[in-house]
Amino acid sequence: MAQVSGDDGNSSTSSENSGGQQPASAEDLDLPEAIINESPVLREWLEQTPDIADEILHDPSFPTRVRVGYAHFPSTGQAAGIQVGVEDWFVISGRGLTISGNYARSFDDQRQSYGAEARYYLLPLGEYFNLAPVVGYRHLDTPDYGTEGINIGFRVVIVPSRGGGADIAISQTWIAPGTQSEVGVTGLSVGYGITQKLRIATDVQFQNSQFGQNSRLGVALEYVP
Repeated sequence: MAQVSGDDGNSSTSSENSGGQQPASAEDLDLPEAIINESPVLREWLEQTPDIADEILHDPSFPTRVRVGYAHFPSTGQAAGIQVGVEDWFVISGRGLTISGNYARSFDDQRQSYGAEARYYLLPLGEYFNLAPVVGYRHLDTPDYGTEGINIGFRVVIVPSRGGGADIAISQTWIAPGTQSEVGVTGLSVGYGITQKLRIATDVQFQNSQFGQNSRLGVALEYVP
């Protein structure tokens, strides 16, 4: 009798452990099929229970974005222009090194800015907050001054909604630091997802140098590859 009881207990325990490792079924959720089909998160959990710890380390809370949009230059006679760029293209998937580049100009050719930079995010990519040192090159033209050279600084990212739903980025960099043509650039950008692949982003930028101050506003449509 003791042998039988032991086998039953082991069989029950094995069954429970095996069942605990299986993902939930659609029937278990008791949700309409349409809701499940429209939710990437629910579909992922039904197919395979994700490794949360690994996702926090390697799955970015903010996506790569390709953007194109309108630029406005209040400090240069309210000039209008365009902006295009790529933000946070991951050099190696799941690692913190990204490449970004952008170009902006006014239609009257009085303002122009372009450059590229590398960012290395110091915290796990899945966090709701991250910090990255920035190094790159930037060229800047205004009616009062122009500069170009190395561009260094830092970037802070706050992610209220992971996966591209919403994020806020604050940056501070210096172009040609330590020279007479040094320019400090302060930026604030807010992005919001309208579909799984499309976002709306707004940004504001302030430029400070010994020769004058300038600003730029922008609104852009972003595509998530």
